[in-house]
Amino acid sequence: MAAFLWRYGLIDSCRFVAEQGHWMDRPGQAGVEVLGPPEAITGVRVSGQGRVLMAGQVHLWASQKGRPNGATLWRSLWGRAISPR
Repeated sequence: MAAFLWRYGLIDSCRFVAEQGHWMDRPGQAGVEVLGPPEAITGVRVSGQGRVLMAGQVHLWASQKGRPNGATLWRSLWGRAISPR
């Protein structure tokens, strides 16, 4: 979101403080900095404090008889396959 706002001139500064969670009584802040000029953004830096509220695992398995591989599972979840880089 920060890169989009910076790219299209919807914010005046490449640095700002983002806030969230107030409506659920868990307010938080994060420092956000878009790196690079609007026409050539190279990244976004996010800083602040955080807490782990939930943890879990996702298991993707290799193709075996009757079991889909990761790309098949991804396609079933998102409607398209993503090739690894």
